[in-house]
Amino acid sequence: MKLKLEQLLETLLKTLRNLGREKYFWLGMLLVTNFGVRLNRLSDPLTGYYEHRTTQTAFGIKSLTENTLNPFLAEMPALGPPWKVPFEFPLYQFVAALLARTRVFGIDQAGRIVSTLSLMIIAYIVFKIASRENGNLLGLLASSVILFSSFGLLVGSEVLIDGFAVALAFWAYSKVGDWRSVKPDVVGVLTVCCLIATSALVKLNSTVIWVLGSIVLLTLNTTIKAKSRIVITAFLSFSLIPGVLWTSFADRVKSANRYTQWLQSSEMNLWHFGTIRDRLDFASISSAISQFTQTTGGGTICFVVLVFFALIDKEKRAHTISLLVILVSGPLVFIRLYSVHSYYWMAVFPAAILLICLGLSTVGHILGSVFEQRNSQISLIFLTGCLIFSTYVSKPGSDYMNIFLYRRPLPAASRVIVENTKESDLIIVIGDDWSPATLYFSGRRGLTLRPGAPKPEPTELGDLYKYVYSWENNPPWDQYFPPGIKLVEVGEHLYRIGE
Repeated sequence: MKLKLEQLLETLLKTLRNLGREKYFWLGMLLVTNFGVRLNRLSDPLTGYYEHRTTQTAFGIKSLTENTLNPFLAEMPALGPPWKVPFEFPLYQFVAALLARTRVFGIDQAGRIVSTLSLMIIAYIVFKIASRENGNLLGLLASSVILFSSFGLLVGSEVLIDGFAVALAFWAYSKVGDWRSVKPDVVGVLTVCCLIATSALVKLNSTVIWVLGSIVLLTLNTTIKAKSRIVITAFLSFSLIPGVLWTSFADRVKSANRYTQWLQSSEMNLWHFGTIRDRLDFASISSAISQFTQTTGGGTICFVVLVFFALIDKEKRAHTISLLVILVSGPLVFIRLYSVHSYYWMAVFPAAILLICLGLSTVGHILGSVFEQRNSQISLIFLTGCLIFSTYVSKPGSDYMNIFLYRRPLPAASRVIVENTKESDLIIVIGDDWSPATLYFSGRRGLTLRPGAPKPEPTELGDLYKYVYSWENNPPWDQYFPPGIKLVEVGEHLYRIGE
């Protein structure tokens, strides 16, 4: 009996040693640990940096969970009837709704889980690419930065579609990279096109930059004939068409509601692409870049140095150039979006980390020529650990970690509205731009009015909309409503209409 027990223990130890030699074992440990770290955040309300965007997305999940799974009927009931404000095709919301319909997870939790899984997929693809280019150790280190940097921890846990879209587009990019060693076949090209088309439906402006990077990678791939490269490039470009068609459909829906007409793509072009002046505003650009690099790469100087080391390696220069094109094209094309919304940097996050990894690889080779291999590997692990830790102590990084670690309570507005209104009452919210957060946290539907928005018709006030909640202490009522409106305060900042 004792001999059998010793044999069993020996077999178990041997198995564990064998697992330790498998390159995916440690990656699995990283993913499991990362998911465990995020468990506390999964139950948090959608309060923090991105309430405007996360509650907009969560409304879509809520609609598909409680009503129909038809993505064309998903609602965002914050800008009046017919309660539809389509931006992206609600595939992310659909997947989260499937989780929420099991009754195991709440709506917010389901959204956070999909975001977390999306980041894990990105981490896996980063590991795959970095391991192929630089070895398993660098692959694990790159995945660690994706999973545990302050940017990855916060943004990868929020109810945002960005990580989901990037995971699909990044997957397509990785397959294009595989064509340097394996010639593309029809199935492979069609798979890449399907991934791009799906990603473009979820978020077109995140997908475009990865398609551009894929085309650069394809163009520099001398193992494929020039004619084949042209044909494949055309296919990759045409794969963006579903995203364009969905945008056209969304514009038609938004044009039917006078409160959403200003959100049509033709009206938002200036906001999306910015102006020449925006591109010359060095202070704004440098601030956005600095915040991103501090929360991902330890700081701008550190990031620039590592990119410089990445460019030194001639054998991997094609890969480095394609990643640089992705990293630069995102904020260059959509400069205002990247300057205002920090979560937009998720689109280029994997490219930035892979560039860091390529730089670390060159540093490792330099260290390897001076020290023993084991010592150089320990040095790389130490440097990566310092890099991740530095993202926590930077100003923007510490802000991210503060939100990630500590629960933010629901705003007092939600309590006031819930205590003084019925669930069926429609609420007008003023003084918070067009953010749907107040309505979402209150479990209500209604209309968010921003300055300059069309004023509600007198027949709508009292008959359709029963209450007004104002975020302003002394709101300029004449800017939002027609003359003669009667309001009675029934709670702090909450007014009943028509009495």
